[in-house]
Amino acid sequence: MDLRHGGPGHGQDGPGVSPSESLMLEQVQVQSHHFSPEERDLLYEEALYTVLHRLGQPEPNHVKEASELLSYLQEAFQVQPEEHQQMLRRVRELEKPVFCLKATVKQAKGILGKDVS
Repeated sequence: MDLRHGGPGHGQDGPGVSPSESLMLEQVQVQSHHFSPEERDLLYEEALYTVLHRLGQPEPNHVKEASELLSYLQEAFQVQPEEHQQMLRRVRELEKPVFCLKATVKQAKGILGKDVS
């Protein structure tokens, strides 16, 4: 539920929200959207990097295409197409992440031990 609007059919603050809670919600919302241009760009680049390098198979009801997610990010961050393309090029030039998998064998049968650990 969107606390800013109280959901459909409710007043601005929603049911059961006291004036002090309303003020606190207002302050949190205002503070959470005040990023410097540098902070906004870093956050946007991090989001682009995450989309470009995501792993695994998405759930059937999730977005499968990275291009869809990139379009969504561009809209959500209100980034102009030229700026988006420039940042996307910059992110694609970054070093790719290194993924490691650590597995612990809990039980095994019929295999030869190669070392004491």
